[in-house]
Amino acid sequence: MSWFKKLLVTATGIFIAQTLLAQTHNNAWFRTTLSLPVSEKFKIDNEFQHRRQNGFDNNNLFDKNLMFTYRNWVHYQYSKDVKFSVSPFAYFSNYKIIQKQADQTAEPNKEIRFSVAVELQHELFKSFI
Repeated sequence: MSWFKKLLVTATGIFIAQTLLAQTHNNAWFRTTLSLPVSEKFKIDNEFQHRRQNGFDNNNLFDKNLMFTYRNWVHYQYSKDVKFSVSPFAYFSNYKIIQKQADQTAEPNKEIRFSVAVELQHELFKSFI
């Protein structure tokens, strides 16, 4: 368990350093993926993501919208090391980062996307720790 303690101390240190040295703009990020295995080689994912941000002159990181996305994926596991993915539909709603009072009431940019991805995996180490 020594490696776990080292990992925990490192993660805590990074979190504290970011909190002390980060920008004055705060946001929170929520993401969930609902996955449905169709067969041994095919899988369908529905991904929801929502980000919130602080308003003008406050530090409440849940105060205003920053982003909302919905995306569906179809994955095909070609082999152990290669996976092909297609997202035939993704909806994005992006709000401005609030830097001045007027940014709080600005309308979001909205877009629809199509994506294709290939994931290649190769083992680099037999054991990391």
